[in-house]
Amino acid sequence: MKFNASHQPDTLYRASLERMQAAWKLIGANQHDWAVVEAMYLAGLAIEALLQAFALKYGAKHDARHDLLHWLSKCPDSLQQSLNQPIIRDAVSTVTAEWRNAMRYWDYDALLGHARKQARWRGIKGDDPQRVRSFVMTFLENADRLHQKGTTLW
Repeated sequence: MKFNASHQPDTLYRASLERMQAAWKLIGANQHDWAVVEAMYLAGLAIEALLQAFALKYGAKHDARHDLLHWLSKCPDSLQQSLNQPIIRDAVSTVTAEWRNAMRYWDYDALLGHARKQARWRGIKGDDPQRVRSFVMTFLENADRLHQKGTTLW
């Protein structure tokens, strides 16, 4: 069997830190449409890498699925219980419901279409560009909350 660095818990953990940092830098430094798409994708990827790191660290086998709930189910009970606390539960729900691995292929219009289908879109004020940016910022805040909880437990 070949050694695959991308399936190593410590590598995945460090990658999750880098991806979350990159998402915040991207959204903060760019007003371009593509930046919001990439920032949302990177924040979700950070969560995926963190969940994979936990799952693999505690004995799960790696597979190619990009399903956050799938990876969360493979994580230790202590992490799952910690993420089920009321203060973090909404963040977990938002991130797992709204992130798609396919976002890496999306353009701005695809993200706009996706956002319009989400329940929280109706509560966001402004024109479409303002609403999309707000939608993504809230997603990043939720992903960051989840990520910080995970890194604390790491």
